[in-house]
Amino acid sequence: MANENGGDVSERKEELLHSIEEDEEELLEAMHELAEATEQKLDISQYIRPHPYAWIAGAFCVGLWLGMKNDNKEFGYLPASIAPRRLR
Repeated sequence: MANENGGDVSERKEELLHSIEEDEEELLEAMHELAEATEQKLDISQYIRPHPYAWIAGAFCVGLWLGMKNDNKEFGYLPASIAPRRLR
């Protein structure tokens, strides 16, 4: 029975070592893929060029959204000629 337990332990140890080697290979492969992805430059123009008007409309909407100040949807910025003299 001692041999069986000893055999089971050595088999389990071999399985764990094999599993660790496989995991190490997968990790190295993932690291290489990540390194390749970071080396590629992001060229925004390749996304904008096919549909420039959609991007302009999107930028306008984002600017409008960021320009909103209050929950009641009043504009947060008013030109000096329209802005009240004193803010409450």
